[in-house]
Amino acid sequence: MQTTVLELIRMALNTTNVLFDGEDPDANTAKSALLQLNSMLDSWTADSLAIYAERNDIFTLTPGQAVYTVGPTGAWVMPRPVEIVAAQTRYTSTNEQPLTVLSNDEYNAIRVKGLTNSVQYAMGVQYGYPDATVSFYPTPSAANPVRLTSRIHFASLTNMTEIVDLPPGYQEAIVYNLAHRIATSMNKPLSQAAQEMQITSMARIKRNNTNDTQLVCGDVLGRSSLAWNPNTGYWARA
Repeated sequence: MQTTVLELIRMALNTTNVLFDGEDPDANTAKSALLQLNSMLDSWTADSLAIYAERNDIFTLTPGQAVYTVGPTGAWVMPRPVEIVAAQTRYTSTNEQPLTVLSNDEYNAIRVKGLTNSVQYAMGVQYGYPDATVSFYPTPSAANPVRLTSRIHFASLTNMTEIVDLPPGYQEAIVYNLAHRIATSMNKPLSQAAQEMQITSMARIKRNNTNDTQLVCGDVLGRSSLAWNPNTGYWARA
């Protein structure tokens, strides 16, 4: 859904009864609300379930090099990843090897890191600022492309006329959560209905951004090739 920054701020101020329908905020009120809006979106960036934007970036491995920086000032240039959720090494145009994404501690637990191979099985990630660091295991011996799928931060909003294109559910979540922040900063009460909308709208977008999970069980249950999907309530081929 497309809207403008001004419309989001106007709806939030209407919810807090700072403005009435049809009114526009004065310059100081609009500036303060924009700061609050950007601050809120920045805090959402730290919560992976609040982020809807994912991107794929393709880079090329360097033979003999296992460690790379990734981000706006890194060896691999892209927006700073909030979370790298998947990675694949590509060997042909149709053949990819999924990599296990490891935390920095899990990668450090690998005892022998000096192995080299044309096939990589895992990638450790250490999140820093402004760049993250990724480490491949084994060390690549071929210049194969690697694809990173990552969640990225919300872009900062700069002016009232800026057009914002939002997925379903986000406009409501932004309006009511911004209203809560504005009401808190002005020491104004927020209606019970608005408080409930603040909570339910955020829960809805987090639920939509949650990946389905499967419980894979081994031979102990006699279903070695099946996985339990808690969303459907059935066993299926994993």
